[in-house]
Amino acid sequence: MPIRSAQTGDLDAMMALTQVAFGASAWSRRLMEEVLEAAIARPGQQVAWVWEEPWGMAAAPAHRNPGGIAGYLIAQLIGRDAEIQSLAVWPERQRQGVGTALLGDFMELAQRQGWERIFLEVRAGNEAARKFYLRQGFEDYGRRANYYHSPTEDACLMRRRAG
Repeated sequence: MPIRSAQTGDLDAMMALTQVAFGASAWSRRLMEEVLEAAIARPGQQVAWVWEEPWGMAAAPAHRNPGGIAGYLIAQLIGRDAEIQSLAVWPERQRQGVGTALLGDFMELAQRQGWERIFLEVRAGNEAARKFYLRQGFEDYGRRANYYHSPTEDACLMRRRAG
């Protein structure tokens, strides 16, 4: 499978995807650098994975996707729980199993490590993402008012058992 740990050389491709996926509310380059550095230095506390496209496949035009990745997953581990901080897939590769594979591999890791729960937040208006996570076994358990900006929007809090 083309999933691997992200490296600092993936930063440009991850930032390009972040801008497309999240627009004005995207993480800053500095924050993404810090996350990648933490994932490399402390893999037991921070996870950053990418789906690297097999040779000859295009997730997006090369000028938009300099690293040839189809998507990424970033998560932080807190005790026996984990929080998915970001999961993004190029629009050209959505509904082709990339997000499902990234999340599936992460859930397998969670089970092997004996983690208890996985948490995440998603924009209340992002119905496609909410439905995706519900299909993956997550449940809604609350909201955070005005959590997101550009535009201001509530966050739907979601969770699932890791096992």
